[in-house]
Amino acid sequence: MQKSVEFCEDLTHSEISFVHLVNDDEKTIELVTWSKRTLDNYCHAVFDRHYLVDQAGIWADALRQRKALIFNDYKSAPNKKGLPEGHANLERFISLPVIEDGKVVMLCGVGNKKSDYDESDLESLQLIANQTWQLVQKKRNQIKLKKAQELLMVKSRHAAMGEMLSMLAHQWRQPLSIINMSINNILLDLQLDAFKQEELETQLRDMMSQTQYLSDTIDDFRNFFKPSKQQETERLCVIIQNALTLLNPSFASHGIKVTFENKADKVIKCYTKELLQVLISILTNAKEALVQTNPINPHIKICVSENETKISIKITDNAGGIDSKILDKVFEPYFSTKEEKDGTGLGLYMSKVIVEKHLFGEIRASNVTDGACFELLLPKS
Repeated sequence: MQKSVEFCEDLTHSEISFVHLVNDDEKTIELVTWSKRTLDNYCHAVFDRHYLVDQAGIWADALRQRKALIFNDYKSAPNKKGLPEGHANLERFISLPVIEDGKVVMLCGVGNKKSDYDESDLESLQLIANQTWQLVQKKRNQIKLKKAQELLMVKSRHAAMGEMLSMLAHQWRQPLSIINMSINNILLDLQLDAFKQEELETQLRDMMSQTQYLSDTIDDFRNFFKPSKQQETERLCVIIQNALTLLNPSFASHGIKVTFENKADKVIKCYTKELLQVLISILTNAKEALVQTNPINPHIKICVSENETKISIKITDNAGGIDSKILDKVFEPYFSTKEEKDGTGLGLYMSKVIVEKHLFGEIRASNVTDGACFELLLPKS
C-alpha cells in the first residue's frame, strides 16, 4: 500500500497521497497509509485510528457520494470542515472510492499537484486504487488462511493429545500394577513377620525402576506436546525412534509387529516436534486400520531411503489398503473413515499442512500389496 500511494503520487505529480480502508458498516474509516513524503514533509496531525465518516471533511465525500471527486480549488470548496492542526495544507486534490459488491471498501487520494487535476489523473488513480485493493484482499485472505490453519493445528494437537493420553494410561497400567503388587507383598511379609531384607531390597529396586519408567513416559509425552520454536538438527532415525517409543506399547497390545529399515542415516534440520506429530498420526492411522481389519500377522514397516535431493520415509501396513474411491480425499480437512465419535478428520490434513508448509516437503498416499503406503519426501537441504 505504501508503494502504491507513492506510485500514485509520482504518476500524478502530486505532493501528498493516502490510502484508507472503509470498515464494513461504512460509518468509519480506518486510517492506514500515507506516502512517506506526506508524513515527512507535510502532515503531522494527531489522529484516531478509526475516523467517523460524519466527522470527516470533503475528502470523504467520495465515500458519501460513492463516486470519484476532483477539487481544484480547495479554499472555495463548499462543505469543507477545515483541517486539524498539523495537517497538510490542501490546494487541490482527488479523492475516489473503490467499490466492491455495492459497498465502498477503500478510499484513495492525492493532492497538491502544481496544476489542475484532470480526468487522466482520475483514471490513473482509479486503476492503481483498484489494483491495490486486489492486493489488500489477497493479503487478507492469506492472513485468514493462516489463522484457520493455526486453529486446525490446535484442534489437531488436541485430538492427538486425547489419543496420546489414552496410550499413556495404557502404558502406566502394567508398572502401576507391579508397584501395587510389590507393596502388597511387603505389607503381607510385615503382617506375617516374614520380613527378609534381601527380598525387600529387590522389591524396592523393582519399584524404583517402575517409577523411573513412569517418569520417563511423562517426559516423552510432555516433549511431544511442546511445540518447536525453531528448527533443530537431529538424526532422522532418532525422531522415528521417539515416535515408536510412544507407540510401541499400543502396537504390542494389539500384536502388531513394527520393523524399521534405515537406508539413509541422515542428520536433518527441521521442526522436530512437527515431524514427530506427522509420524505419530500416520502410524496411529496404520494401527487403527490393522485393528479394524485384523489381518493375520499385522505388520507396519518403516523404510528410510534417499536420492540426490530428497529423503524418503515410507510407512506401509498390511491392513488391506484404502478404498480407491476415497484415496484422493484422505488429506482433506474433516474427512475421516473412523466412526464419528472417534475421528476428527484433522490428523492427515494437518500432516499435509506441516509437511508442505513447515518442512517444505511432500506427502503421498497410495496402495501397495495387502495395504496402504504413506510416503514423506523431505528435502536434504
